Amino acid sequence: CQFMLRQGKFVADLCYLRPQLPNQTYFDPKPAVPTGYKYDECSAEALMTRMKARHGRLVLPDGMSYRALVLPADYRLMTPALVKKIKELAADGATIIGPRPTASPSLSDFPKCDEEVARLAAKVWGDCDGQTVTEHSFGKGKIIWGKPLAEILEQLATPADFTASTRLNWIHRQAGDTQIYFVANETAAAVEAKCNFRVNGLRPELWDPQTGEISPLALYEKTTDGVSVSLRLEASGSCFVVFRPQVWPFDPVMSFTRDGQAVIPLSRAPVIKIQSATYGVPGDAARTRDVQTKLQALVDGGELDFKVGKLADGDDPAYGTVKTLKAEYTVDGRQLSLTGQDPDNVSLVAAIAAEGRAAEVRCDAAGRLSIVASQPGHYELKTASGETKQVQIAAVPAPLEVGGEWVVHFPPKWGAPEQITLDHLISLSDSTNDGVKYFSGTATYTKTFDWNPSSENGDVETWLNLGDVQVMADVKLNGHDLGILWKAPFRVNITDALKPGQNALEIRVADLWPNRMIGDAALPVAERFTWSSYEPFKKDSPLPKSGLLGPVSIQSEKRASAL
Repeated sequence: CQFMLRQGKFVADLCYLRPQLPNQTYFDPKPAVPTGYKYDECSAEALMTRMKARHGRLVLPDGMSYRALVLPADYRLMTPALVKKIKELAADGATIIGPRPTASPSLSDFPKCDEEVARLAAKVWGDCDGQTVTEHSFGKGKIIWGKPLAEILEQLATPADFTASTRLNWIHRQAGDTQIYFVANETAAAVEAKCNFRVNGLRPELWDPQTGEISPLALYEKTTDGVSVSLRLEASGSCFVVFRPQVWPFDPVMSFTRDGQAVIPLSRAPVIKIQSATYGVPGDAARTRDVQTKLQALVDGGELDFKVGKLADGDDPAYGTVKTLKAEYTVDGRQLSLTGQDPDNVSLVAAIAAEGRAAEVRCDAAGRLSIVASQPGHYELKTASGETKQVQIAAVPAPLEVGGEWVVHFPPKWGAPEQITLDHLISLSDSTNDGVKYFSGTATYTKTFDWNPSSENGDVETWLNLGDVQVMADVKLNGHDLGILWKAPFRVNITDALKPGQNALEIRVADLWPNRMIGDAALPVAERFTWSSYEPFKKDSPLPKSGLLGPVSIQSEKRASAL
């Protein structure tokens, strides 16, 4: 990720000018940046010494460029030198968005400086007052004020750089002819999203930051403003969508069905109904508000993730006091509840995970299509040219649970025995042995199991699914190091490591420190295993789940060429 995110240049449509204020550290872009766009900010000094206007864009010496300059919306003081620079940029073709400056923030050459600002601004802004007149042409450029930013960008023929059917975080960089988008799911649940990229004439590829795998995308649609791709992102998952020049003509897949039904579920906004919501100081009715209507208005406006403190806008029930939100609501009919305090970021849909896909479309370097299916059925692909390809998957091998006894080994000198045998997987914190119950560190789970694949399985991908892991796992199968799994889904491809007959599985699981520190809180200082200058845990603090919880299973997916 670090390597990719330092390639080329950051892509931003808007450059916000910082006010000429001394010692300013925090900057709040106003007006707010419209959804689908990114911005940069610059100081007055950088604007005056480094920025020029070229071909309708604002450009810097290193090649960075922007579609428009946005002036501070609520600060109308500028030095004469800064107004002169804005006059120069507009004359050369730049688009300037913002109100007319009224005076200088400096006492240098006062009061003539204020008169000079007013004189220059009258030329540049003309009759544009942001009310009766919202636009003024100056030289080759324009001054615009009093219109929504989204409307201005549409007027400038600058469509959104990235949009998605669900909320995703994103960054766009350009390196020569290559467009690099990093797309991230910030919620703790898998999402299925239709994503639109402002890219034309380039072929999309999926780059997996966890495995390094690069695969050409077969399923995408060319649109008026770019390319549309359906992405599935696991909980807290991310990916790079990289667009590069097309080496050979490719006929993208537009439709992918199983038994006549779309494999990729249609993206749509969830239906959320707020049943009750209060915000304020718990137990203090005078300093608590009913915010059901307010919260529903946020939902109806598309804000499904927000800071709790936003509910204080316009009516703060207890100024200067941390307040609590409690809400009962439904998402697509599913009953949920939410609690959070002012500093918290909360999500109304974080617990709703998108269903898994029955199959994926693959494309090799030569453009040949195939599918990998976890469910049987009749699959059909239709390409942009109208060609139809069909694949029949008669059966997919059933999952095999790796159950029964597990041997767990512990490192010495940390309170746990050398090893234990579990009849079945449980949280280590549920053990009756105090050394295991309070263990923190890396425990090694080992097991042998038999694998007897059917001779009719054909071309199959095989995966090991660890189920629930608290919190990280290092997996080895038959001596093959399969890497570290650090987030859900804890799943790894074992196709090349799995063998017929007996297999040896080793899983090293690292958990967190609280359990050992909670156990130590009940021990005399001289007998403790940990020490900290900060002791947030007590002997009766609840123990987090730890270790390999499972269930562990082997899952198979059938591969077949699309003919």
